[in-house]
Amino acid sequence: MDLLDTPSETEISNSDIQTIPAEAVPAISKYKTPEYLEAEDVLRRLQTLNNGDCIYFKKSTLGNKVSSMDNPLPIDFIEGRVVCFTFDEVKQYVVVNLHPHGALQFCYGDLYRMAMARDIYIHRLDMKRIDLSKGSKGGLAGNLNIASKNRTIKSLDDSLPYYAASHSDIDSSCSDLDAYTRQKLLSTDPKARPIPPGVETFCKCRFINKIEFVRKIRGLVRTNRQKFMENTTFMQELRLVLTQNVRAYELEMAAYLLNTNPWQYCSNPHEEPSPERIKEIIEMYKAAVRNPIYMELFAKWQANTSTSIN
Repeated sequence: MDLLDTPSETEISNSDIQTIPAEAVPAISKYKTPEYLEAEDVLRRLQTLNNGDCIYFKKSTLGNKVSSMDNPLPIDFIEGRVVCFTFDEVKQYVVVNLHPHGALQFCYGDLYRMAMARDIYIHRLDMKRIDLSKGSKGGLAGNLNIASKNRTIKSLDDSLPYYAASHSDIDSSCSDLDAYTRQKLLSTDPKARPIPPGVETFCKCRFINKIEFVRKIRGLVRTNRQKFMENTTFMQELRLVLTQNVRAYELEMAAYLLNTNPWQYCSNPHEEPSPERIKEIIEMYKAAVRNPIYMELFAKWQANTSTSIN
């Protein structure tokens, strides 16, 4: 071959062609890691946190000693109960009543970190059996059976720092909830309907089919409107059940006044009060709606929203 000649395409062997290796594509796992599932479960529990739910705090998070840092016992945890939620301009807080520490206020971020560090356990450690049957759109009934559980607290890793300083003590001596109830009421947006102070501590019905029960209550009110108006003379905000998107505690109270059992529509029937306790609840609600601060805020809400109660 002459030096001036160039090889034709057919004379170029395959060995002369340099191939660029393709970059390896990392395999995408089809399964979620245990850490991801745990974080997902903690977030779900925080998002569904409600009044009356329990949060178990490890004593070390509150500055107290535990029997063993590696293997704490159930006695090393303090039971706290969620009593209400407070707000400021940028955050929402959870108020937990912890004996003997009183009412403590936590932001959701702190509760999340403490739960991931296993310094707290959200909701009850022991759950009673609940049997629910609810029809689906296809006409098939779905049964939800929550079996009775006795959870044993596992070995806990206490490597993360304490979070005792992440909360603010609203009033360690407020057994009647007055201090943070006042704070909650005074920080209420005038455009939002206020909540009677302390109502979360005695109205505990958690509805699973609220829309159906609202329709039933409205039908009962229309059937015997005069009696309902007489029973709500000192609880006129309950008359909003006919026109407003009422809250769970308002629906529960309206049911009591109409001699209807709301606990047939709830997810916690084991907390159903006795007839004597229901009478006490009605009186406690009457006292709550007569709170001067609540009455003032309710009047402001009516003025801001032009809402009339007939």
